[in-house]
Amino acid sequence: MQMTVLMWLAQIDSNESRWPAFIAVAQIGPTMFLGAVAGSFADRYPKRTIIVLTQIGFLCCALCLTILSWVNILSVELMVIIMLIHGLFQAIDLPARLSFIPDLVSKEDLPNAVALNSLLFNSARVIGPALGGILLLFQGPTICLLGNSLSYVAVLISLFRMQNIPSPHQKHQKKGGAILGFSILKQQLDLALLMLVALFVAVGGWPLMALLPGFVTKVLELKNSAYSSLVSSVGIGALSAALLVATLTSNKLRNRLIFLGPILTTISLFILSRFTLFPIAILGCMTFGFGMILFFSNTQTQIQLETDDKNRGKVMGIWAMVLSGGVPIGNLIAGPLADIIGIDQVLLIQSSICLLASIVVSIRWFLLKKRIETSNSVIPS
Repeated sequence: MQMTVLMWLAQIDSNESRWPAFIAVAQIGPTMFLGAVAGSFADRYPKRTIIVLTQIGFLCCALCLTILSWVNILSVELMVIIMLIHGLFQAIDLPARLSFIPDLVSKEDLPNAVALNSLLFNSARVIGPALGGILLLFQGPTICLLGNSLSYVAVLISLFRMQNIPSPHQKHQKKGGAILGFSILKQQLDLALLMLVALFVAVGGWPLMALLPGFVTKVLELKNSAYSSLVSSVGIGALSAALLVATLTSNKLRNRLIFLGPILTTISLFILSRFTLFPIAILGCMTFGFGMILFFSNTQTQIQLETDDKNRGKVMGIWAMVLSGGVPIGNLIAGPLADIIGIDQVLLIQSSICLLASIVVSIRWFLLKKRIETSNSVIPS
């Protein structure tokens, strides 16, 4: 919700697509550099304590934005500064939060718990902006920012009611965990390939959210009601994918849907780049939300399930780096480039990047299928 409001305000105040992109970079850029280090912290220290401290930091940033908006002095420069501070907290929070859920459940419940955590985490990335777009239309930006501030109270109450359950591996963790995390990926090439594909999809896909304000005002030549409708459409697509993912029990089917996600994202971005009719834009945004969550939710679940407990924080820290690194890279390219060649042309380039990711993930799926068939054909002596 908060990011939706800030990107819309930045677009309206500056009339330039680069400022919404800069805000997105400020929020998640620090994780790109600190994610692996923060992941090693999550393996060495109590995760709940880390999460409580970072959530308090988020609350302070949200309150600052709310007050500045209320007194009408929230400039684009202040948005970038506050979101950079927010981003530093997020770099520490994200690996700890991603690896926290497996500490709270028994081993037999781990696949379902990881899938549910992945579903909620990735759905919130798109459903939140949809809700923010609706509140922006009917209540204005300050109410959205205030709602975000109040949401942290519920989060902190929930965290304080939990028991602090330290990982049994924390006492034995050594420094240098960030390097160890990359060495783990070197040994598990399938995980490394999944993260590489996720980087391409993040670079090619997520910048759409930062470009949507300019897409509405410059390409469709409509107002904030249309913006709210488009982000809501992304949310509807994301929720549909989330509900589908929630029903999955087969690892084989999950791998097939990892293959399908980038293809749908490619198609959606191509539709948005070539057609300027509002109903078609709605369809494109719904397909985008569905494809992105289908891919990222299943990929995150697969990575969690293939990672052992003692190294989970390190690997999820690198996963956080991939997610957070792809978005600022994409935004830093897409935002300024949109001001030069036009948003529609940038969306076409994004579609091409996701097409490349589709090809790579298709090759992975084919090799994985061949490996399973070969394994099944071996007759034990």
